[in-house]
Amino acid sequence: MNPTFASNTSNYPANVTNRTTLYTRSNWYDPDYETTKMWCRGVTAFVVLFGNFVCLVAFLGSKSLRKRPHYLLVHLCLADFLVGVSVLLRLVIDFFYWKHGNADFVFASFTFTLDYFSSIASINVLTSIAIERFLAIVFPLFHRMSGKGLYALLIGIPWLLSTVTTITYVFSYRFPVIELDIFEMTYLIVISIPVFVIFIAYTALLIKVRKNHVQVPCRTQDLRDRKLAVTLLIVTLASVTTWGPYNVYYVLTFHCEACGIKYSGKLFFGLIILQYWNSGINLVVYFYRMPQFRQVILAWCCCRHRQVKPQNSQDSSNSHPHVSSNKVSNSGINTTRL
Repeated sequence: MNPTFASNTSNYPANVTNRTTLYTRSNWYDPDYETTKMWCRGVTAFVVLFGNFVCLVAFLGSKSLRKRPHYLLVHLCLADFLVGVSVLLRLVIDFFYWKHGNADFVFASFTFTLDYFSSIASINVLTSIAIERFLAIVFPLFHRMSGKGLYALLIGIPWLLSTVTTITYVFSYRFPVIELDIFEMTYLIVISIPVFVIFIAYTALLIKVRKNHVQVPCRTQDLRDRKLAVTLLIVTLASVTTWGPYNVYYVLTFHCEACGIKYSGKLFFGLIILQYWNSGINLVVYFYRMPQFRQVILAWCCCRHRQVKPQNSQDSSNSHPHVSSNKVSNSGINTTRL
């Protein structure tokens, strides 16, 4: 792949950029198409930023949601929020193209770098979520005994991998110190392995759940763990479904000469917008699949004039009068809500 050209890079992959002081738009610049792109980026940025901000405030602001299995969800929301920031910055770059015909190289480089960092972090946190649910259901004793050290690893490794990959990107495309092939190989590994790990983890998890369902009656805590596992499976599948097409197209276009697929700027833009939307769907899934999360959100909307305490509130006792709010499953989930 040739990374050197002097055209509108907003139509090209984030890692295909020129090394000049300005990004200059090309002669085939289409104002109507660029205006449509700005609207798409603007709507996407708003949805992603708003949705993940609400999720972060809900998980961090409510004691009832500050449980160990939710730690990973907080970091997923943080990674997706950074994705929203990168989309917003891409919108700023598009505006400069539309208004002035060029954009500052340093600002554009920072934006593309943040795009890589946040996207890689997001898919790797999803992998950590799959591993955590696998351990909680398949190896519950190990999961209970591991303590916070397990979560420290599951949280730290995705950010470390994202940082290493981003540094490789910077020193291959922005500062040509590392061979481009090294970054390309690193990127392909980082986006491929998580998909296989997620598939294996959830496949083993589903086999274990079905086996237990046949052998013994389900306890309450098992039902809660299964429900959370299904919720996180939905989040993961939705994310992989929206995230996958862009990366498949990227690999087939730039790393498979035998495929003969020609690059299309409009198709590429549509797929990358679809990928960004994977970072904006979490709020909807959590709201419909997690009653405790839904209770926090509804309490904010309906009870603005009083302090929100969903774990002890009157609304909670009215909506679930037959369950105790003190029961907690072995995996750390509040069994009265999940």
